[in-house]
Amino acid sequence: MPYGNRPIQTFNRRQLASILIDQKRDHSVGSAMNACNGNAIEVKTTRRSRQTSSPCQRASITAFLWLLLLLISGQANASEPKPRVVWADVVLPPYHHIPDGPWKNLGITDGISAMLMQQMPGFEHERKIMSGEALFNWFKKRPNVCNPAFKKTKERESFLYYSIPSVFIPANGIAFLSKNTSHFGKKCASLQSLLRDPHLKIGISRERAYGKAIDNLLKANSGQLNMVRVSMGGSTDRLLEMILRERIDYALGYAVEFGFFTLQLESQSKIKFLPICEASGYTYSHIVCSKTPEGKKIIHSVNQALLKLRPQQDYRQIIERWLTPDFIPSYRTAYDRQFLTKTGTSQSDSPVTDTDE
Repeated sequence: MPYGNRPIQTFNRRQLASILIDQKRDHSVGSAMNACNGNAIEVKTTRRSRQTSSPCQRASITAFLWLLLLLISGQANASEPKPRVVWADVVLPPYHHIPDGPWKNLGITDGISAMLMQQMPGFEHERKIMSGEALFNWFKKRPNVCNPAFKKTKERESFLYYSIPSVFIPANGIAFLSKNTSHFGKKCASLQSLLRDPHLKIGISRERAYGKAIDNLLKANSGQLNMVRVSMGGSTDRLLEMILRERIDYALGYAVEFGFFTLQLESQSKIKFLPICEASGYTYSHIVCSKTPEGKKIIHSVNQALLKLRPQQDYRQIIERWLTPDFIPSYRTAYDRQFLTKTGTSQSDSPVTDTDE
């Protein structure tokens, strides 16, 4: 039967592979094609004899099958889903997610997660906003959950992988009513002395880490009755309202956080902020992911992305937009000298002064 009039045969992938192996064993494509370049080879057959194909025909079939197999393989690879990242976050403006208002989605973690999504096209990205308690549960129970800015603690390292530093910001301090300045000092406040004063109530976030120095002081004084704890999500605005209502005397947090809410509440003149003597300077946060094989792979890609993103002006602006103008020059110097030089994952979260190398 002429080649063109033969019935079309269909093969599954295993049959294709078997045919290709047989073809390669009997005749290589190269040698068969060489035969095609020479004189045509006449093959005589009879009705009773087994019909055979010429080297040209066999080479054409082999090349066709290889092409077909490559196409099938390419389609399979193209249809494979991308690894998925769930960017889970809490409402804690402006350090974490800003859910509404004129600064919607302009929180520090809002900006970082958006830039990482663009820089990591090999992943499928999803954003989830939840409570602090839910966030920790997701870290422990799901394989691919990440957050753009977390403090490093020994306990958290048991269930989280950490990136190189992602955030560089002035260290935590205290906010209080301006009329009570005499209780807290002039240049900085001694947290250790304040915690020992039973007449002064402090407000803190229950699930939050404030940096090694502050966390150690809080732990050492955890039995004190003058500590008021609130849940992590939306904690800064609630603490500020408690200060304004004089339900507590002072609260822990970042200057950018208290500045954000005093601006919203139009109470800038009523609230004052002081750094903590035991933890002045700057502090780091990191991107974290579930401590799983999936999380480890995500962190590897995150580190590559951060090394490219951190020097960029758009990345710097994510934090600088929340700093007072007079603070920005010294911050930029410290950013270049201290933050951009941190390229490992073992950096301490203890605050560093702007003269530290």
